[in-house]
Amino acid sequence: MTGEACSTRWGWFRIVIVCGATTVALALLAAGIVTLLTFRGYERALAVREELDRRFGNHENYRVPGDGAIPADRLARFLAVRRSLLPRCPEVTEVTRSFARVDAMAEQDRPDVPELFRRVGEAARRVPTIGLVFGAYVTDRNRALLEAGTGLGEYTWIYVVGYFALLRQEPVRLFREPDRADVLRDRVYPEVARVIARHVADAGLTSGPWVDEWARLRAEPTRVPFSDGLPPELATSLAPAHAALENTACPAAAELDLTLTVRRGSFGYDHK
Repeated sequence: MTGEACSTRWGWFRIVIVCGATTVALALLAAGIVTLLTFRGYERALAVREELDRRFGNHENYRVPGDGAIPADRLARFLAVRRSLLPRCPEVTEVTRSFARVDAMAEQDRPDVPELFRRVGEAARRVPTIGLVFGAYVTDRNRALLEAGTGLGEYTWIYVVGYFALLRQEPVRLFREPDRADVLRDRVYPEVARVIARHVADAGLTSGPWVDEWARLRAEPTRVPFSDGLPPELATSLAPAHAALENTACPAAAELDLTLTVRRGSFGYDHK
């Protein structure tokens, strides 16, 4: 809408109607474009994820090697994926920080209201691009896994025992909403617990750190697996990569690193 078209010669009422309608139309168009791009991003992420399951088996059925250690070549593939994703870490960290700052201040007994509104405005400006940022990250992760020849089950296993158990990394939740599933506690940790259970059964173990951890996880399904310490063979296999794991850590992206893109009924996509 040109300055002439919105000139005061039209009268204030006409200005509001015409210029307001144009603004709304442009906003809706922009929102529609962002939504379309977001959906296409998630569609690509899902397509690659399904290809991963076809090539390497369903992520839920992953089994560790018989000796319980992580082979050096498999660890090298994992780290190759992590290095490829590291350039996206600052962007994801900045997005999550904006919302975390709002949550932190809102939880105060007497928050600084003007500062709270400023932080809300800062977070709100990021809302239109959140889907694009997250979708691109998950798509890149899936493509990197395909290129490295690594399935999601193996990636999840090494990620949890490497970053959460060995490095004791504290992951950052993307959005702390009461009605939103916790990707790690609701799916990832129980899934890793089942990997441990399969190893106990496959190896015929009746005692030792694997059996003890499986018992602890049955009693407390949401705890971080091996949070009290790794079995010796697992710790030994990870030891040479300790520095590499530290250098490729991105706590703010932990949920994205381990999330699964799924279809939501007949329309849209979700993550679990």
